[in-house]
Amino acid sequence: MKILHICNDFSNSKVHVNLYSQIDDSGLEQIVFQPLRRGNEIEPSVIKFSNPNSKIIYSKAMSIYHRLFFRKKINFLYPDLIKGIDENKVDIQHATTLFSDGALAYKLNKLHNIPYLITVRNTDVNLFLNLRPDLYVLAKKILQNASRIIFISVSFKNKFFKNFYFKKLENTLSDKVHIIHNGIDDFWLKNITLPKKETNLSFLFVGKFDVNKNVLNLIKALNVFKNKNDKVTLNLVGGGGSNHKKVMRLVKENSWIVYHGKIFNKKELKKLYLQNDFFLMPSKFETFGLVYIEALSQGLPILYTENQGVDGLFDSGVGVATNPWSTKHILLSIEDLVFNSSFFKKNIAVLDFDIFSWENIYKNHYKKIYESLN
Repeated sequence: MKILHICNDFSNSKVHVNLYSQIDDSGLEQIVFQPLRRGNEIEPSVIKFSNPNSKIIYSKAMSIYHRLFFRKKINFLYPDLIKGIDENKVDIQHATTLFSDGALAYKLNKLHNIPYLITVRNTDVNLFLNLRPDLYVLAKKILQNASRIIFISVSFKNKFFKNFYFKKLENTLSDKVHIIHNGIDDFWLKNITLPKKETNLSFLFVGKFDVNKNVLNLIKALNVFKNKNDKVTLNLVGGGGSNHKKVMRLVKENSWIVYHGKIFNKKELKKLYLQNDFFLMPSKFETFGLVYIEALSQGLPILYTENQGVDGLFDSGVGVATNPWSTKHILLSIEDLVFNSSFFKKNIAVLDFDIFSWENIYKNHYKKIYESLN
């Protein structure tokens, strides 16, 4: 079986690399097509396939023009896609987004009858769905012709089908809809830590300092919380993004905020998890949020975003869902998280983290889907 992945964010996503590595371990042949944006560099070392016939192919670099004119973008990318494959030897397509990647898979399906599945992600729900109603008819065709439709979480599925246009399609598409969450790196699964019995007020944030990750509103809420609880510490890992300078200014002005820079070494990051009591990341939009699961694996109750990412993933409470648009609500959620920490820790202690193994996710879900379409 040969699988074609159409993946516009391949070089920047651990999710895709982890999944494709599992597929590679199973011996299947893969082609990854990555559309390039101007300024992107080709990174052939992102993954090393053991299958000698697997490969990564790239498009010519797109310009800002292609961001504005979606259909011209698809027509620009398609020749590079078809040039890099033998369409007669591709058995299945997997498009990693509904709109950008799905449109290419749909076109290849119409011209060469290759079945495809799509994954609906953050950009589909929170960008295209809100800003590009002119593409709704195309998206409907992509969905109707897809063999399978994957949502990363129940919350994302529910949000997608709340849209006035796609709501009427939910029943007709239900037989091919699957909920398949992402996994985490094996390092965390091999180094699970039970929650600490004692609870202090050390909080951890890991992520980019941009508008979406919402770190400025988090700091505002914690600053108010600190007025009532003096022994508060916020540890920040990551950086970059549009708010980096503002965050660094706050770090200089407040001794209770500690910046650790970007940490890529998992052992070092694990040490920092263990030094903290809670994980906070009130993102405005989140497809899944692997870092939440990493934090849970180290015994930390989490503050996450309502109706996004991991919201609805767990039957028992492991943290608090917050409204990221309201600093007051973030504050109340932090208070709730601290007050009910013992309850959350008991639930975290009995979580089955095997469900976040990429090996299990592939064998129990994707492998079965691929085989059913071949």
